[in-house]
Amino acid sequence: KKKKMTTTTATKINTNTTTAPNYLGYHNIMLALLQGKVTCDESIFWCRRPATLSVLDFAKRIGNHLFASDEAYVVGSAILVRLHKYHPNLIGPQSVHKIMISVIVIAAKWTDDAFYANDYYAQVGGMRSHEFNVLELEILRLLDFDVFVSTQNYEQVLQWFKEPSIQSLHQRLHLSEVNKPTRNIFVVIKQQQQQQQ
Repeated sequence: KKKKMTTTTATKINTNTTTAPNYLGYHNIMLALLQGKVTCDESIFWCRRPATLSVLDFAKRIGNHLFASDEAYVVGSAILVRLHKYHPNLIGPQSVHKIMISVIVIAAKWTDDAFYANDYYAQVGGMRSHEFNVLELEILRLLDFDVFVSTQNYEQVLQWFKEPSIQSLHQRLHLSEVNKPTRNIFVVIKQQQQQQQ
């Protein structure tokens, strides 16, 4: 059984009523990544019609219905930044909603002991279950199935959550070097096998 992150392995986000809800940090990371973007590459995340919910309203919907832990939002933010670093033209106004829901669900499954079936997550995201399954798998494929977030990266995301503005957060994200994913062990083994042949 996978252990849930505790305060001994990572600093918990303060969730008392005087602080912002945990989904807002996730939302701010996404807005910082979207800063200045008008379009993105067409992909399976592309929405043909404009979304009816703003990014903030969609983040609130995620926060109200996913019941993900604070740790999931931190890990999800680290995954978003990693995805953006390796696929900079993937995230844009046309793809933001599908990527947001897919990434936070992956993070919740990674960090939380209890999570829902994909049918439920698809309903929250306003899509069919089959489409959501494909999106989730595509995010994992783009990351080489590497969703591990180091303690250093986790702490860094907590600092990002404290940034006073989207612009300053945008600058910090683009200067950051800690977001590089670790190499997936399966990819390393496959490359070694190919070199031996």
